[in-house]
Amino acid sequence: MVFIKEKDGIFKKELSLFDLIVFGVGSTIGAGIFILIGLGAQIAGSGLIISFVIATIITLFIALNYAELGTSIPTTGGSYAFVKESFGGIVAFYVGWLIWLGSIVYSALSAAGFIQYLNYFLPFKFHDLFGAIVLFAFVALNIRGIKKSMFVQKIITLILIGIFLVSIITGFSNVDAKNFTPFKNGITPIFIATSLIFVCFIGFAMTTTISEGVKKPKHIAYALILTVLISGLIYIGLTYVTFGSVSIDTLVNSRVPLMELVSQSPILLIFMFLAAILATLSSLNVSVIVSSMNLFALSTDGYVPPIFSSLHKKYQTPHIAMLFSAFIAILFIASKSIEFIAYVSSFGYLIAFSLVSSSLFILRKKRKFLERPFSLPYYQIFSLIGFLFPLILLIFLPSSAIFTGVVWIIFGFFIYTLHTLGVNRFRIAFGGINFLVSLFTLTLFCFIRIGFFSIQPLTRIFLTYISLTIGLVTLISGILFIKKVMIPEKEEKNQK
Repeated sequence: MVFIKEKDGIFKKELSLFDLIVFGVGSTIGAGIFILIGLGAQIAGSGLIISFVIATIITLFIALNYAELGTSIPTTGGSYAFVKESFGGIVAFYVGWLIWLGSIVYSALSAAGFIQYLNYFLPFKFHDLFGAIVLFAFVALNIRGIKKSMFVQKIITLILIGIFLVSIITGFSNVDAKNFTPFKNGITPIFIATSLIFVCFIGFAMTTTISEGVKKPKHIAYALILTVLISGLIYIGLTYVTFGSVSIDTLVNSRVPLMELVSQSPILLIFMFLAAILATLSSLNVSVIVSSMNLFALSTDGYVPPIFSSLHKKYQTPHIAMLFSAFIAILFIASKSIEFIAYVSSFGYLIAFSLVSSSLFILRKKRKFLERPFSLPYYQIFSLIGFLFPLILLIFLPSSAIFTGVVWIIFGFFIYTLHTLGVNRFRIAFGGINFLVSLFTLTLFCFIRIGFFSIQPLTRIFLTYISLTIGLVTLISGILFIKKVMIPEKEEKNQK
């Protein structure tokens, strides 16, 4: 793995600009574009083209921040390392924590997309279980090492780019202007669709994870910018010819929308199917690497149990981190909702990218004399835009994805608190939180009983029992947590 190389100090500086661009584009163009166009068409119609333009612009601003950070701190830690250097503490933890979530969910999205295209082309049906098997197959591959898979990734990327270019060029002749109705449902659906398809751009940041092996640091900046531009233009071109050649109704009802673009050409149909399979497997491979890398880094820094930083005796790879991440990904595969999976992945990366962009401003103040081979002019503006734009997109995510992300953030807070406060102080803090929740819910129970709120009878009964149950459970929980702290203190006094 990349971080193992950092630890052993054997990461040779032999990567060229071409290597970086191919790796970046290969990490970016994956499962998303093959399975989200139909869902995006349901939301924004042909306005999805504008959604891809907006997403490209936002990602470009983020990539410019990454460009300076990546050339200033050429380390295999990537996003986590940048924020750790500038903010440290809980902010760095949350970047690693959220990218771990985003990459786990993206691996689930890739596996689900792979199954969809197999089911479209083959006469028999594959189920979610097969997606889990494919996921663990890539875990097994990466446990044995990724040197060979990196070479395969480069070949896959070049094939994908070639197929996409042929599809775009041939598709232009079939474009009908009557198919375009971008503002049929207003502007809001375009931004909702942007928050959905943003997950198609997250791979560009992977370039920074191999930056320690780059011959010239400036190439990191060029590769990041060109990766976003190349990927964005391919996405916009594909979306344009797809909506121009295929009716909205067909796209909305298709689980494999890009196949509709080439359905009239048997040769292109086979090539597009090949591209879909390669892209979904490629993004699955990258997401397996990234998810385990972030969990490994969090464990190495003591934020999560040390077992996740343990290495395989033979292959020296973090096998436990890979396996655990894969098990969580299976839970998202089981949700059977590609739309939900994509939104949750976007949630994790949007917040993480926002924090990374803000770290540029902090690092300029904190490390004024740091060597910067690529230096942004007016960095304050780029840092501010990179910080704000992803947060604006968060507003357009559905409540289910936001709820899932917030639960992940709250769970992460307890993990971080346990690490920083120690067990006893954590128990005191958690006990206090339980007492506050108990006080609030029991107060709510009293207000409902005395008729302070004007609500429906069934709702009153439901809220009464729920508030009473939560109040009593949290009260007992708070007492038990505080009691756990008091008992060792008494024993210590008796020993003295």
